[in-house]
Amino acid sequence: MFVTARSMGLKLSTKANLLAVLQVLLALEALSSPAATVSAPIINLGYAQYQGSIDTATNTTSFLGIRYAAPPVGDLRWAAPQPPSAVSGVQQATTQPNECNQALTGNSSTNSFESTPMRKRAISQSEDLYTHLEVEWWPLQEEGYQLSFGFTGGGYVAGAASEYNGANLITESNHGVVTVLVQYRLGLFGFLPGEAVKEGGALNAGLLDQNYALQWVQTYISSFGGDPTKVTIWGESAGAGSVLQHLVAHGGNTQPPLFRNAMTSSTFLPSQYNYNDPIPEMLYSEVVNGTNCTSSSDTLSCLRAADVNTLQTLNYNISTNGFFGTYLFVPVVDGTFISERPALTIMRGRLNGNYLFAMTNSHEGNTFVDQSTTLDVADYVKMLFPNFGPAEVAGAVALYQNYGSNVNQANLVMGESILLCPTYHLLLAFGERAWKGEFAIPPGLHGTDIAYYFTSYGGGPPYNNSQFVTAFSNSFMAMAMFETPDDRYTPGDITPSWRPWSIDLTEMKFNETSAGVPDVHTITTDSALLERCAAAVVLVPNHGSVKDSIWELKISPRPPHLVISLIRLIALFCPTLLVAASSSRWSKMLVSARSVGLKLSTKANLLAVLQVLLALETLSSPTAIVNLGYAQYQGSIDTTTNTTSFLGIRYAAPPVDGQLQQPPSAVSGVQQATMQPNACNKAFVGNSSTNPFESTSMRKRATSQSEDCLFLNVYTPGSEVVATLGGGFPVVVFIHGGGYIEGAASNFDGADLIVDSNHGVISVLIQYRLGLFGFLPGEAVKEGGALNAGLLDQNYALQWVQAHIGSFGGDPTKVTIWGESAGAGSVLQHLVAHGGNTQPPLFRNAMTSSTFLPSQYNYNDPIPEMLYSEVVNGTNCTSSSDTLSCLRAADVNTLRTLNYNINANGFFGTYVFVPVVDGTFILERPTVTIRRGRLNGNYLFAMTNSHEGNVFVDQSMTLNVANYVKTLFPNFGPAEVAGAVALYQNYGSNVNQANLVMGDSIFVCPTYYLLLAFGERAWKGEFAIPPGFHGTDVVYYFTSYGGGPPYNNSQFITAFSNSFMAMAMFETPDDRYTPGDITPSWRPWSYDSTEMKFNETSAGVPDVHTITTDSALLERCA
Repeated sequence: MFVTARSMGLKLSTKANLLAVLQVLLALEALSSPAATVSAPIINLGYAQYQGSIDTATNTTSFLGIRYAAPPVGDLRWAAPQPPSAVSGVQQATTQPNECNQALTGNSSTNSFESTPMRKRAISQSEDLYTHLEVEWWPLQEEGYQLSFGFTGGGYVAGAASEYNGANLITESNHGVVTVLVQYRLGLFGFLPGEAVKEGGALNAGLLDQNYALQWVQTYISSFGGDPTKVTIWGESAGAGSVLQHLVAHGGNTQPPLFRNAMTSSTFLPSQYNYNDPIPEMLYSEVVNGTNCTSSSDTLSCLRAADVNTLQTLNYNISTNGFFGTYLFVPVVDGTFISERPALTIMRGRLNGNYLFAMTNSHEGNTFVDQSTTLDVADYVKMLFPNFGPAEVAGAVALYQNYGSNVNQANLVMGESILLCPTYHLLLAFGERAWKGEFAIPPGLHGTDIAYYFTSYGGGPPYNNSQFVTAFSNSFMAMAMFETPDDRYTPGDITPSWRPWSIDLTEMKFNETSAGVPDVHTITTDSALLERCAAAVVLVPNHGSVKDSIWELKISPRPPHLVISLIRLIALFCPTLLVAASSSRWSKMLVSARSVGLKLSTKANLLAVLQVLLALETLSSPTAIVNLGYAQYQGSIDTTTNTTSFLGIRYAAPPVDGQLQQPPSAVSGVQQATMQPNACNKAFVGNSSTNPFESTSMRKRATSQSEDCLFLNVYTPGSEVVATLGGGFPVVVFIHGGGYIEGAASNFDGADLIVDSNHGVISVLIQYRLGLFGFLPGEAVKEGGALNAGLLDQNYALQWVQAHIGSFGGDPTKVTIWGESAGAGSVLQHLVAHGGNTQPPLFRNAMTSSTFLPSQYNYNDPIPEMLYSEVVNGTNCTSSSDTLSCLRAADVNTLRTLNYNINANGFFGTYVFVPVVDGTFILERPTVTIRRGRLNGNYLFAMTNSHEGNVFVDQSMTLNVANYVKTLFPNFGPAEVAGAVALYQNYGSNVNQANLVMGDSIFVCPTYYLLLAFGERAWKGEFAIPPGFHGTDVVYYFTSYGGGPPYNNSQFITAFSNSFMAMAMFETPDDRYTPGDITPSWRPWSYDSTEMKFNETSAGVPDVHTITTDSALLERCA
């Protein structure tokens, strides 16, 4: 592979060339793979073999009617889906499958829940004995295609996979995706509610079918060339509503994750009741009555035995007897899959998935409103929401009474409450990870957008303009392939630059001019619409009571846009609510909210409101004592920084005798968390002119330090701490550096980060075992102990954060891990841990400052075994039959001395006790996992310094680059050494060449490997304040470290430190949350290798500007 790449003259200066290299490698891989079948392929799924059919016109292969679950008949009616039975022979997947039983939308002028008799209408449909899906397939790649997974719409009562041609999406993606279209149980077969179903069956069976199909995809899609880690779920109408349900499923924490991104087209969220609320129970009773099961002692068993035609007639009649444009058999809150009303989960900001792309149509409600209705808005609202009382109806009238005719008001009420506002609530929750579009081709009615991505649907697009169709459809496929709609992968795409919605409420409008010319441009969301949507949070019973919403907001800071929406609503529409409340907090909140003069136009105003709420919260909070169950800790307040610190919190039992991590023992009384904890045993960087693995003699130096060190420090904003059940502050977990042999939490003041963030985060500084105590390698440790104990300590601390950070007011779903040097190296290890699939996830984003990745050997390679033997020899354990037990019994001072001496005798600037490949936590060499692109975490922010290697190179050395490389990498053979010489021999003096070798190989290149793996989800910065050495950046975010920043310029410090805190709070460094931040616009690194350089001019003026990564550096890293 190396010879081939070099012989082609490949360069790595551009992303295009990098992709070209990948294509070459894939082509080479194909040369040694079995010959691909050009006839209709046969796929073996274990339980069945399916043969598809080839469509030469679209150059796709389809597999229709693949069974993903057993037929939901008999006892499986209203039960969770079960695995399909195995069948022999090859199944022909060439015809569309049976549809699930269907019904129609409500067609009555009144609401059936005010009068329950049902009229009978005989219909004829078959009960679908299969739940199927359709797969569009294209020949296999090594890593697999991105996957677009579609739920059909139809109000949960109609729709089928056969209505759409998945090949349309493949064509639109330029053959870049695999598509899956899934069917699921509908109407009363899929969404029968009631206590009896909860006790004896499965509520939301249709959603469970979808979930089962997603599990099927994870297991089998690679057989069709798809990548199960790159699944995007998408739906239209009730299909988009289904996507919403999967975003909130299991409280927003489905494990293991079943998809990475979500797309919604006209999100459908009708009133979602608890399964045993009166209306769901009335529906169940209506079905029981219609099947003559009333007298049965087990009504559900009676229903399961009922004739399918009887059930289907009921399904049709009950549905069509609903109020015009409504659907009755819809998802409920079941307490298991959907644990609470979706709006509450969305408000908490805890959702499955990384990114969201949402499309709505300009006139969503009209289709669902009788355009001849004479009902005024009050009567219409009362019919649409039968649980509304006079106050809610009056509130709705106040919102909509000035919007034209009765019909127009009804159109808006239906469109906004059921379809539009749920979309904006999702956008608020995803923040800067979400994009919004509007389809406006006249008439812009619900569903008229479908023909512009499923272009063979319904006779094709009425506005058949190729530029428009490309722009519109490509936005969805770009999201599926590149995790952003802002990618023009098709030449001539006319869509302009597209920013996330939360940045100035930007949407992309897809329309045509009166002359029939495509008109695709950005707009700003109508602020009046957002205010009406904010009102929906309070008015609609689906979203809980007003008081509960406010209380949730008060105890845990919400995303800023949601805060402003709720508080503005309270101030404008519910001015008496807080006055009547018993607690003085309510009145204070109301007065403050009204006095701010709230507007939705700027992010600064939103943050101002959040700060008001936080300030009010401190007025009556308790003393800073936190109860963790096993211990209570009392912190201390720093009035200068307005922060509270908790120092020396024990997160694990003392690691004596080299034991695995254990929970800390319970202690009684209140522990004073006001003193820095013991540091872990340390050593120092190598200081030898030769590599000790060519000579193993060690010099003795006695040291004195403590072994009990598994503590962490927590810092919180303000002088009080309020526990949260959901939501809360973003959390920054900082892992100290020090080459895995030194460092401590006490080196840094976590309050610095809180000040940097304008009191917007909680910071946690952790300690972990170091040197031979934390990173002793060898076969004996594998068999009798724990390799990489220091990394496992960090992992245990991250688990502690998930369990306990809510007690400090933090949000465990918004954890960013960050480290410098070996701390950044630790972050890299956690990104690749468990093959990049740690479950459940312990963090959402990662930040690295000078990523440290020395040679990472297998635990039993010769050098790790030499290290283990050196420790055994130094403790006189050589003759022991169990050397690890002997080491555990050794005097700690002997071990400390060995720790110091072995490290200090290492080659200058190197560290010997470092992570290894252990086969359990670190499954393979990190670079291999990184190349696979399967990493933990959503986003990455990486910073390097301009001269990383210098401090690790003896500046008086005389070694030439060949000898330096051979000493730095003792396993290198002549070919590798010669390759390194060719790369570096033209870079000046021996010392300068050594500086580059050390800096590139150990620090800089690992950073770029991560950037490549994260793609458009990563940003890159360079710290260049002279001298730009390793570690000189630390004082510009931990500003109290080491006497403060040498270049003490407030503009520079704000720009530099805020980039990290913006990443932690808003998931991008490209957010100017502090007025006067001089940092220019910052694009992800994958866009033209863009970096942000932080420097000063010769005149001492801050110089922060974008640069392009040096192509020569990228070639050396390759």
